[in-house]
Amino acid sequence: YVIFARMLITVCRDLHRRRTYALPAPN
Repeated sequence: YVIFARMLITVCRDLHRRRTYALPAPN
């Protein structure tokens, strides 16, 4: 389940980065 959770987190981060591309996204 850890891998699936990490994948979801990665996708969420990617979407958040694309939405707020101009703003500094937290890593």
